[in-house]
Amino acid sequence: MSELWIWVAGLAMSVIALVWLAFLNAYGLHTIVAAATALTIAAIALRRAYVARNRGASEAAIARLEAYHMGAIWSWGAVSLTATYLMVLAWKEWWQFALAFGAAAALAFYLAVRLGKEPSGTEKLLGAARWLTRVQLAGMALVVVGLIADRKMDFEWVDWAGNNIFFFGALALGVISLDALKS
Repeated sequence: MSELWIWVAGLAMSVIALVWLAFLNAYGLHTIVAAATALTIAAIALRRAYVARNRGASEAAIARLEAYHMGAIWSWGAVSLTATYLMVLAWKEWWQFALAFGAAAALAFYLAVRLGKEPSGTEKLLGAARWLTRVQLAGMALVVVGLIADRKMDFEWVDWAGNNIFFFGALALGVISLDALKS
């Protein structure tokens, strides 16, 4: 249970830092914090999956681990967007993305919980998880390429803070998705 509090505290500190840096218009530092948070979660997910594989964990157990970490990234994105655009910056469309991120987080956590129960239909559930992971991987690739192609990673846009969260969250989700699909 103490690990959960460490996660909550770490993600809360990240959100507070992102909101504060958005308030200060500290684009570079905001980018660093967004990158560090998302990519740290991805690194932890990869490490835990690696250890679980080496210990002979079931495919469902590994998928559960990775789904929890995906849910953490989606949740961090939803909360960061909401806090930033409710308190500091102005961007009309933020709430639509925050709702979508929240729904994706809920789905990831739901799959993680279901996979943890090892139901009789585990193979069917794993098939659905694989399909969703492929869709997520394709979507995250499009986000990364789209943000770069549209030159949205510049400070000049009203949604610059959201773009940092989108970009690095998408990178992290893509890395975890690739690892999950290799299982």
